[in-house]
Amino acid sequence: MLKKSILFVLFICLSKTIVISAPYVPLYSTNYDNVENYIKTNWNSAFISGSGTLPNSYISLSPGWNWMFYWDNYFLIQGLLLHSNVNLYAKNNTDNMLYTVNLLGFMPNATATWGQNRSQPPYLSMMVRDVYENMTTKNKTWLKSSYITLKKEYNFWVDSSATPIENHTTSIHGLQRYSHHASVSDQIAFYGQIADRFGWSKTVSDTEKQIIGSPMLAEAATGMDFTPRFEQECPDFVALDLNCNLYLYELNFAWMVTELGLTGEPDWQTFADKRAALVRRYCWNSNRGLYMDYNYKTNKFPSVACAISFSAMYAGIASNEEAASMVNNLPLFELDFGISTCENTVQKNVYQWDYPVVWAPLQFLVYKGIKKYGYDVEAKRVANKFLDVVAKNYLSPVPSDGRSLNKTYEKYNGSNGQIFNGEYPSAEMMGWTAGVYVYFNNEIKKVANEIPVLDIKSASIYPNVVTNSFTLSDVSLSDLNYIVITGSDGRKVKLIRNYTGGPIHVDELSTGVYTVSLIYTNNTARTLKLIKE
Repeated sequence: MLKKSILFVLFICLSKTIVISAPYVPLYSTNYDNVENYIKTNWNSAFISGSGTLPNSYISLSPGWNWMFYWDNYFLIQGLLLHSNVNLYAKNNTDNMLYTVNLLGFMPNATATWGQNRSQPPYLSMMVRDVYENMTTKNKTWLKSSYITLKKEYNFWVDSSATPIENHTTSIHGLQRYSHHASVSDQIAFYGQIADRFGWSKTVSDTEKQIIGSPMLAEAATGMDFTPRFEQECPDFVALDLNCNLYLYELNFAWMVTELGLTGEPDWQTFADKRAALVRRYCWNSNRGLYMDYNYKTNKFPSVACAISFSAMYAGIASNEEAASMVNNLPLFELDFGISTCENTVQKNVYQWDYPVVWAPLQFLVYKGIKKYGYDVEAKRVANKFLDVVAKNYLSPVPSDGRSLNKTYEKYNGSNGQIFNGEYPSAEMMGWTAGVYVYFNNEIKKVANEIPVLDIKSASIYPNVVTNSFTLSDVSLSDLNYIVITGSDGRKVKLIRNYTGGPIHVDELSTGVYTVSLIYTNNTARTLKLIKE
C-alpha cells in the first residue's frame, strides 16, 4: 500500500478515477547478471562451423542443432549484437539466411530438409538493418547486396503470379496470409507427425489426413505450431503479424533506397502506407479494442485473442488511441511471470502457443510495441517478468525432470513461473530465450538510474481521456519542482512551473497520447498517461 503522501488522483469531466499501484518489484534481479554471464560464456556451445550447406559459421539455437530456423534468429541476434565476443555471428547468421534466400527464393522454416516446404514470419530485413546500424563502419556494399536479396524474399510473400513458390494471396488485394508448398505426400506425412499431439486417429483415409494436415502446415509456417489463434484454419486468415512485418519491409526498403542513394526504385513508402491502411481497416477489432487476424472468407475475427496483437504497435501501425486501448487490454495476457501467448479460454487440445505459455519472441514484440508508444512503465514490467522467470528456472528448474541447474529453456508457464512442457517437453535452449534475455537485461540497466515512476492504471479506462483541462488532487505541492507534458515522441510540449493547484489547461494540444510527469526537488517523479481528444 502506498502512503497517501505520494498518491494523486486525476479528475476529468467524466469523473473517472486513477488508481495508482506500487511498481512491479523484480524477484530475481540480483541474479540477472549471473544468467547473462552464463549466456555470454556459453554462446559458443551452439557454434556451428561453416559447411557446404551454409557458407558461414554461425550460432545455432542450442548445442547439436545443426540447422538454422528462420524467425528465431531475429530474436537470437538481439543478444549477439550486445556481446562483443560473438557479435560478428549476428552478421554471419544474417548472411547465411541471405544466402539461403538467393538459393531457394525464400528463407525456409528451417534449413534442414524437413523445414523447406514453408517459411516463417519474415524478419530478415529487420535483421539486416540491425546488423548494418551496429557496424562501426557502415558497409554500404553489403547493404546494397542485402537489399537486392531482400526484394527476392519480399516477392515470395507478395507474388500473385500464376506460378508462385507459395500462394499467399487473399481476396483482400494487398494483404497476405501464411501458406506452404508441401506436396500431397508431405501433407499426409505431416498429419502423422502431429497426430499424437492432438489425439487424432492414424487410421483415417489419406484424403482426410491431407485435408487436416494442409492447414496445419500453414500454421507451422507462422512459427506458432500450434495455437488456437487460427481455429485450425490458418490459410483462411489475413495474418496480422505477417502484414505488419511486410509493412516494416516496405519501410526498411524505403530507408535503404535513401541510405544507398538509389534511383529508379519502387515508391516503397506508398506501398507501406497502403498496407497500413488495409491493416487498420480489416484487422482492428473495435469491439475488443485489439488488432487481430482476420478471416477473409467469413469476414470475422477469431474467437481467441493473442498477444501477437501487439505486432501492430511493434510496427507502428496502431494509432495512439488504438494503442491506448490495447494497453488497456494488456491484462488479458499479462500474468505473474510474463505475457501469455493467448488469453485464457477453454480448448479441447493443449497448445503450446496458448495460455499461459510465455515465449521469448512475444515478450520482445510486446515490449518493443508498448515502449514505442511511450508506455515505459509497462514495458519495464514486461521485461522484468521475463528476466525473472528465466532466472528463477536457471537457479532451480521446475519441474526438474532430471534437468541441470544453470540452464535456460524454450518456454515457460506464466502463471506459476515453471518450465512449460505442453505438446512436448521444453528443451534447454539458448536461441531466442538467451537473445531476448540479454536484450532485456541491458534495457533494464539503461533505465536503472533514470527517475523512478509509478505504475498508473485506471479503474475504468486507461489512459484517461481529457478535452480541455484536468485537475490534480492529493498532490504534495511543497516539494513539487515542475510539471512537464511530453508527446508520444518524447518531445516536451508544455512546461508548468510554480503549480499551486487548479485546472491544467491543454486546449492548445493536438489530439494524441501524452505523458504528464510531476518532477520533485529530490529528483523523483510521478507519471501518468492521458489522451487529448
